[in-house]
Amino acid sequence: MLSISEKIRGYGTDFISVLRGDNRAEGDMLELRASEDRTPSCSSLSAFIVSEENGSHRFARHSLARAEEQAIELVKDLFGAEYANVQPQSGANANAAVYRALLKPGNTILGMSTTYGGHLPTSTIPSVGSSSYNAVEYGLCDNGLIDYDEMMRLAVVHRPKIIVAGFSTYSRFLDFQKLRDVADTVGAFLLVDMSHIAGLVAAGLHPSPISFADIVTSTTQKSLRGPKGGLILSKDNRLEILLDHSVRELNRYASLNRMIAAKTQCFREAKTHRFEAYQKQVVANARAMTHALVQQGIAVVTGGTDNHIFLIDLSKQNLNTLEASVALQHVGVAVENGEQAQASESPFATSQLRITTSSITDRGFTPASCARLASVISQVLLQPNDLKTVSTAAKAIGLLCADHPLYPSYIGYPNL
Repeated sequence: MLSISEKIRGYGTDFISVLRGDNRAEGDMLELRASEDRTPSCSSLSAFIVSEENGSHRFARHSLARAEEQAIELVKDLFGAEYANVQPQSGANANAAVYRALLKPGNTILGMSTTYGGHLPTSTIPSVGSSSYNAVEYGLCDNGLIDYDEMMRLAVVHRPKIIVAGFSTYSRFLDFQKLRDVADTVGAFLLVDMSHIAGLVAAGLHPSPISFADIVTSTTQKSLRGPKGGLILSKDNRLEILLDHSVRELNRYASLNRMIAAKTQCFREAKTHRFEAYQKQVVANARAMTHALVQQGIAVVTGGTDNHIFLIDLSKQNLNTLEASVALQHVGVAVENGEQAQASESPFATSQLRITTSSITDRGFTPASCARLASVISQVLLQPNDLKTVSTAAKAIGLLCADHPLYPSYIGYPNL
């Protein structure tokens, strides 16, 4: 695997100075946010192989078509799908293509509310607009689990054309059979956005939605650890023409071939034992953190996690997420809100923090070091204004960062 020095060889010294400084600063911070995972060198470098972006030359078109077919076959085999489209340039782009293919203005979509952890790209309000489709949202029970009974009631009342299952802030397995039952009851399509759990699904650590959903979408840069991009999957080929045409129109018939090349390597990497072992470590680390937090008096929503995500409830600490995230950032830990808009005064002053273990697992964290990290987080959350506690916590985080460097093989500037 190439070192970071080798990966940036050939770039200008001004760019390298900025990159080196940012990496050094990032190395002193433990990243617990969930947006993206770190990409292995092999997947990121493959993005630079293809130079014919649009394939305007006929020989290039032929070669790029064959390369795309390879990516399609790899991802179909990875997830057990019969149909795949690897051209979407993001998860939001993939979901928009599905909506465009299956919906007409005014049709109803039933999806998980972002207030309770729904995934933003599948939310009709910010990404598509309530002026185009009728948005109906379901939520959670008091115990933090999806309220499937309420979902069924809403489906019967509103008769949605599509039911969307997908989340960015939910720590438990989805019950795909119940979701399928709700969709069948009202004759709706079932769309599952598995962006945050795709890597776990590929590794066999999370139930797969492929045999239950009509359509599955995902990003490739999150738990799949690939390049920025999206994909669409299905268990059969009935919607192939509609979906392919919708994707091509949204992309203006110009696919990003370099990203497709990188996706190919991403899908190949996801079939390795190394990838499976990494995903197992991510989940083990998340469970170790939740166990340690609960032992030290910090409430964890649903009591634990089935994946790489978990939520801390700050209600008993009389803290909001803005105060907690600032306190943790001061000692070198980056976290983010668990709820998108539940607090009336501000979406940044809610009562839940979302934490994931993907990034720190890439740095070599184990359940033991994750328990140490959880202990530091607990101390800060219990006494965020105590200077001695904060100082001690900052030193502990510094030691953890030193023990788990961001780029172990980084030796400074490359020879230019």
